[in-house]
Amino acid sequence: SDVCSSDLAFRVRTDTAGQLIATDIHVEGVSLAINLRDEFSAYLHQNGGSIPKLSTHLAALTATLRANAGQ
Repeated sequence: SDVCSSDLAFRVRTDTAGQLIATDIHVEGVSLAINLRDEFSAYLHQNGGSIPKLSTHLAALTATLRANAGQ
């Protein structure tokens, strides 16, 4: 079998109950949180800053992912 090696790091913090919470994942030096922030910013810029449009778009993407998860 093929083995794939990647540089993977997690940014974590402790919540008020003392539990660790992952707040970001870095893969090969790329931050998932920053990447998503940039995608959200671009979408908002292209759609007049409309948060409701972003929310609707994210709901549609979530529905598509859930529908495809069973395949």
